[in-house]
Amino acid sequence: MLEITIENEYGERLNLHNNISYILGGVTGVTPPAANINTTPIATKDGSVFNSSFLGDRNIVLTIYPQLSIEKSRINIYKYIKAKHYIKLYVKNASREVWTDGYVDSLEIDLNENPQKIQASIICPDPYLKAIEEIEVDFENGEATVINNSDEAIGFVAEFNFSGDVENLHIENETTGEEFTVIRDFFEGEKLTLNTRRGEKSVILASEGFENIDLISDIDMRSTWIQLVNGENVLKFSATTGEEYITAKVTIQPIFEGV
Repeated sequence: MLEITIENEYGERLNLHNNISYILGGVTGVTPPAANINTTPIATKDGSVFNSSFLGDRNIVLTIYPQLSIEKSRINIYKYIKAKHYIKLYVKNASREVWTDGYVDSLEIDLNENPQKIQASIICPDPYLKAIEEIEVDFENGEATVINNSDEAIGFVAEFNFSGDVENLHIENETTGEEFTVIRDFFEGEKLTLNTRRGEKSVILASEGFENIDLISDIDMRSTWIQLVNGENVLKFSATTGEEYITAKVTIQPIFEGV
């Protein structure tokens, strides 16, 4: 059984599961989306050459039947599903509990239809569904083993706290060989947050009352925004000096192509 909860831009939620005012008649767009494959024809022979592939926007369509006082139930749903406005969807089945956000593309209703039906089309720019629960792993002796059970490689958020003076910070995914280095002196009480998630990449320092100091200019030019491949990933950090003054944790949010 698929459970759907919708949330409007003000954080107000409507659970469509076991709701006496509504019957959820159908849900499409929560299985893996179609991919866009780009190829170039070959003039001298049949077929083409593969160039690239990517997942496009996700289109979720909800079919809802208002119950009890049909008009009252229908008008109530306008509060949560409004054309062109932001919406967040929570999707749950026996195996996965995920969420995604998007914008209402259309809300189609035939007032003369019996039974009356509401059909909402939602465009989600991010094709992946995100896990409700994030996973947090502490570094021990400068190392953390992170298991990525996603359907795709993902980024992470790593938080580094400094209890003493530290010179330069180096992070490596030993599984992939990717490395990231911040060339800077850090001081007691400071905190560095590294975000390598798709569309969110940043390096932010909190220091002496300033919470959002951008350190993009301090990144070593040879660095890559480390990703976590499917399965086990071993992350390690080190410093030129003061490594013993660093405590750290990493947080991941698994993503899925469908439920």
